[in-house]
Amino acid sequence: MQMHLDLTVPDREALEHHHSRALALGAELRLDRTDDPNEPLYVYADPAGHPFCIFVAGMGSGVR
Repeated sequence: MQMHLDLTVPDREALEHHHSRALALGAELRLDRTDDPNEPLYVYADPAGHPFCIFVAGMGSGVR
């Protein structure tokens, strides 16, 4: 059984920073949904194939 991790960041700048870091550490990009104005995110797989997401928390919901 695999666990899917959802990791949040506060804004798009942090999303891009952590995107670069994830790739540098060996993650494989599986989905780029950064054009979604309500929930920009990236989906990755770690080197062992376990999925995880990084997304901007609270976009479009009024939560900051």
